[in-house]
Amino acid sequence: MKIINCFLMMKRIFRLAVIITMVFANYSSFASCGSAFSGHFVVRQETVRDGSVLVCRPSELDLRIIDLIKNNNITSLEEYSAWLEKNIQYRADGENDEWALPQETLGRLYGDCEDYALLNVAVLRVLGYESKIVILGTSEKEHAICVFEKNGNFLWFDNAELKYTDAVTMGRFKQYMFEKYACSHVTELKLRA
Repeated sequence: MKIINCFLMMKRIFRLAVIITMVFANYSSFASCGSAFSGHFVVRQETVRDGSVLVCRPSELDLRIIDLIKNNNITSLEEYSAWLEKNIQYRADGENDEWALPQETLGRLYGDCEDYALLNVAVLRVLGYESKIVILGTSEKEHAICVFEKNGNFLWFDNAELKYTDAVTMGRFKQYMFEKYACSHVTELKLRA
């Protein structure tokens, strides 16, 4: 009985290895994505249960983001921003503020500021950028944005709009936000992948 179970487990592992190889073969040929994208994507691995066996596979969200980029011929951050503007509607949550996961925002095609920020963090991670969610606040309201560094300067997504700054440190970026937008506080959120 143990030999049969071991054989079945090896068969599943081999099948999964073949599938993973096929997936990466399909997603590794993006050198034509232009200079904004380095020609490769960063795909996280996730562990899931397959019956009684734990298996490691590429993140479904990351693969979905790669499909989105590939199927829409997105070759730059500006083109991604234009895609967001056209395809994801801004819709406030109302009284109960709920933070949607990126896959939920992609599925329903709408969200508010923190939903955009979470989606942008996920897309930028796949593109190889380290990004963070920053909360801008005044005495009346708060707003979530996605901030990242590119070529030594800090850029940010304000929902679907890509914005540029001359800030070269996070401290300078925060100072820029205080001055330009009269924020009472600028807070970085620490997220775990």
